[in-house]
Amino acid sequence: MVRSRARVLDAVASLLVEKGVRGVTVDAVMARSGVARATVYRHWPTRQALVLAGLRHLLPPPVPRTAADGTLSQRLTSVLGGLARQMEVEPWAHAIPALLDAARREPEIATVAARFVADRQAPVRAVLQEAVADGSLPRLDVETALAQLLGPLVYRRLLTSEPLDEELCAHIVEHFLRGQSSQVTRPLR
Repeated sequence: MVRSRARVLDAVASLLVEKGVRGVTVDAVMARSGVARATVYRHWPTRQALVLAGLRHLLPPPVPRTAADGTLSQRLTSVLGGLARQMEVEPWAHAIPALLDAARREPEIATVAARFVADRQAPVRAVLQEAVADGSLPRLDVETALAQLLGPLVYRRLLTSEPLDEELCAHIVEHFLRGQSSQVTRPLR
């Protein structure tokens, strides 16, 4: 049973990389993995569940950090660094553009894409929410902050193929926190 699951996940992951989301069909997975249709459906009752499982197999969600992991700057740099390391993995580069493209055309895949993105945002979101709760960033719009912190990584990974490293992550966090501290000194509107 465990080997069958592993073969299916490997098949889904390779199909995602090679053919994109559209290439992940139960028939294609069965052909590639050698696992019976009933076994596939027993573990993944829908194509959406199968695609999501394959994406998670390609790139598991980052491990959230806690407040005990250092200063706000260190925590943010750590979670961005973890995500950047995952984004450098080759399958990420091939699977994500296909997922985003399919999400625009297929409503069931849009749900998968939203969940996949939310999983990757979760560690950064947790650190930001801790900072709001403890007063480190009391006036923070978390959604905008996520875009400011994650946007440069996504831009480099998908558009410029520039390296994603700790130095970049530290630079992104430094500029983000500098911008946040300048907002504290501005009067409320």
